[in-house]
Amino acid sequence: MAGRSAILHGTRDDGSKLPVVTARTHLWSQPDNEEWGGPQHVAEQLNDWAKGGAQNIAERVAYIPVNAWSTFELDGRKFGAFEGTLETAKRLNPNIKLVTIPQLSKLLKNMV
Repeated sequence: MAGRSAILHGTRDDGSKLPVVTARTHLWSQPDNEEWGGPQHVAEQLNDWAKGGAQNIAERVAYIPVNAWSTFELDGRKFGAFEGTLETAKRLNPNIKLVTIPQLSKLLKNMV
């Protein structure tokens, strides 16, 4: 089960905290459900989640792994994981900000 974007904290060897973000859902070519789905389904899940109005930054982070071997069919087209990621992003509400892993890492460092 996905961790619903929980931010957990482990401990590094030097004793400092290590933030770990769990997945909210997964972009994966399996039948759509609570844990994973295709581009339209994942975008709908994220759009619904974003309506929650969380104020705490820890509650506003969503990490979405992408299964690299997945293929999707949408609007009569078949495509792979990269284009599936782009299709998901196109369907997100404009109030959702996409960030890179380095940007997320910086955000997490500032939270510790």
